[in-house]
Amino acid sequence: MMNSRGNILLPEEEDLLLNALQQTGGNIYKSRDGFGSYLWMHKKSFQFKDLNKRNSYLDAFDSLLERKMIKYEAGIRYRLAAKGREMAESITSHTIL
Repeated sequence: MMNSRGNILLPEEEDLLLNALQQTGGNIYKSRDGFGSYLWMHKKSFQFKDLNKRNSYLDAFDSLLERKMIKYEAGIRYRLAAKGREMAESITSHTIL
């Protein structure tokens, strides 16, 4: 999706932003298991057995972090930054239900 400012998001980036906004009020958690790192939120896990899918979400997470749409909080917790929250709200307002 491209927003009004021309920012292009991958589907995984959109998914992370929307879930963070809707499920946790902005929190994203990054944990590790026997297969490596994975992301989760209150009621949603991005701990896919398919490592390609898991890695695509981790890449999306890194991209959002690099673009300052999410910020490190403490421990395993990250949160939506103002820019990420604005983007998630923009996506929500343009989604046809």
